[in-house]
Amino acid sequence: MPLAASYRSYGLYEFSHAPTGIERLFADRNLPISVENLSNVLLRNPQVYSRYKSRWRCLPSTGSQEVDATVLCRFLNWLAEAMRTILGGEGVTVEKRYWRQQNRTHSEYGRDISLPLLELSAEIGNGSSSTLANALAYQTLKSAFAGAWNTYSQHDDRRFYLCLEFSGDTVSLLFYDHYRFARCLEFNIHTEPVLFIRLMAGLMLGPRTLLGQKPSVATGIRGELHLSSRGIQNRYAVIERVYLEERYPSRATAMWRARDNLPDGYGTDLLIKDYWEPLTLDMETGILSEVEEFPGFMKILSLEILDYSDEVVPGLRERVATMGQQAGETPPDMRMRRLVLTPFASPVTSFTGPFELLCAMMDMLNAHYLLFKETGILYRNFAASNMMLYWQENDLSSRPTKCSRFSEGIDAIKRQLPPEIPVRSGLLIGLSHAARLSPGSQSVLDPHCLHGIFLFMAIQLLLQGPAGAAHHVRHDLEAMFWVNCAIGVGYNEEHETEGVSSHPVLKTWDILPSDNGATRPLALRKWDLVCSRENFESKILACFLPQFEWLKPIVSQMRDLFFAGDSFDVERDTWHGDMMGILHGATEQLVLEMQSIWDPVPQCQTQTVNLRPTEIQLEAAEPGMIWVNYTPTSVEGAW
Repeated sequence: MPLAASYRSYGLYEFSHAPTGIERLFADRNLPISVENLSNVLLRNPQVYSRYKSRWRCLPSTGSQEVDATVLCRFLNWLAEAMRTILGGEGVTVEKRYWRQQNRTHSEYGRDISLPLLELSAEIGNGSSSTLANALAYQTLKSAFAGAWNTYSQHDDRRFYLCLEFSGDTVSLLFYDHYRFARCLEFNIHTEPVLFIRLMAGLMLGPRTLLGQKPSVATGIRGELHLSSRGIQNRYAVIERVYLEERYPSRATAMWRARDNLPDGYGTDLLIKDYWEPLTLDMETGILSEVEEFPGFMKILSLEILDYSDEVVPGLRERVATMGQQAGETPPDMRMRRLVLTPFASPVTSFTGPFELLCAMMDMLNAHYLLFKETGILYRNFAASNMMLYWQENDLSSRPTKCSRFSEGIDAIKRQLPPEIPVRSGLLIGLSHAARLSPGSQSVLDPHCLHGIFLFMAIQLLLQGPAGAAHHVRHDLEAMFWVNCAIGVGYNEEHETEGVSSHPVLKTWDILPSDNGATRPLALRKWDLVCSRENFESKILACFLPQFEWLKPIVSQMRDLFFAGDSFDVERDTWHGDMMGILHGATEQLVLEMQSIWDPVPQCQTQTVNLRPTEIQLEAAEPGMIWVNYTPTSVEGAW
């Protein structure tokens, strides 16, 4: 059966048939009993198998007709029990696995088709079960891939997925991993019973690693996850999974928030990332190693290799792709890495007040400046999902030592804040889009791809496309402006990419790709939002939520940096100092205006304090707190 065209969008390669795939995966050395011994017992029993008719007694031959899912499920469980009984006679105990029928529907060409899906499960100790493999009594590769997607999305401990595809009297083993799809040759289960016994013995008796379980991820009896590291089993306790690659689920990219279990381990929460990469070091890991002393970036605590692509299932690696991204070519060698990073951070949209957001923005702008100035690397990926907040340790010896011309001013502002207003620091992630610039250059051209998220991308890049405009420093800074605009209307990490269409204001702005993905119409719609001060105020500022009134004058100043005047000018020369001046000035003004009210007020009564040039109204609040509402910056909140 040819691979469905939609598979190409998932980045999968389809390999040619692997005739010996079952023998390689479920070899005798991997099983608790040899297939020859199992076959001698099972096939010599006339109540189990009829040698005269060459068929299994408990499974009627259907020829080319589809097998009944209920009958098939009963037969597979009966055969598994017979195998366990044979092992029990030799004093060998194995995990009890069983097949159960799941009646699901599969959408194909606008029609919902009933999908008799069999699920191989095993109890994990807390009354719940873990899906180990699937079997289909309905022949469709798309449904098999859907089963792979579901398994990867629900089970963090899976490195590949297996599915049996029954069609009449024949069966085929389907294999999916991070970038490959392969099918072992179909065979008749009645006329080739020994091969079928080997297949079932591997599924029902073999270790879970043969079914795709990662040796480096362990599931506890209560369903909790533990991650191993550098030979230390269960070193990290997983608190939560924070990311799973949804577009390419079988590529196994996953990230967890975890805690070190060792008594002398790291005391703070960590970020652990598993991902496949080419044998050469990926851009993000290389940059993190280079900016270890820079503020505003995560630090690598551990980097190890978990797997190589040609070792996951020997015998499938050398097969040549028949369809996929590069039909006729063998995909490059890959390796699975585990990256342990500190600190664990939260999205910038989780900020708790104007001071924290402004200080974090200055931190991230400073990190961007250092990356550009000290290493000649352009970030190219400003987006709300890549801008994070974290609690910085008080120990000065653990802080980064690299400073810029902005660092002292940022630290001075933070030192003026009272203890009652703790703020987190900002950092940047998502360095996979970064690019190294030529000496003396301020931009880089990638004629094949635009880098970043369209919602935040600079207008000139969208207007001219990847081949028409080099990605310049100012384009990153403009993206930071769009991030602040989105925050003002209530954007959060849940609205990333396709989810933006669910946000009422962003949907009104209509700045998502349309017109078959063309970016020029998108650029013109974004330009209409900022082309004049009148448009900017009526179409963007008017949509700001009341709690973000204080942000309006800041984004207005940023707008003037990039789009002053009403002419179609999207190439204004804007630099870090310009943006830092706006953020630093706004924060400093806020500090000056608030200093007089940071001291405790004896009575929580309405007062008027005249401060040049702003009048601040202090209204009644809870004991020990003051509610502030002031203009022209109109900051309001409880301190």
